Amino acid sequence: MAQISRAWHALRTEASHPGRRLYGSNPAVYSLLRHGVQVRLEAGTLTETVHLINWKNPEKNDLAIAESG
Repeated sequence: MAQISRAWHALRTEASHPGRRLYGSNPAVYSLLRHGVQVRLEAGTLTETVHLINWKNPEKNDLAIAESG
């Protein structure tokens, strides 16, 4: 569960990066969605990849799209 929390935090951080505009944030967010988020829970432990989208079995994803105006 801690890996998931850190992965979501990384995604939110990239999506709302204060030093970039939307155009600059899009590639960073896409990369995390496509390739996963590298997460390390403690110093000295191995890094794990948390995949946010199941690309091998897309029907197993539970996704929603929201638009803000």
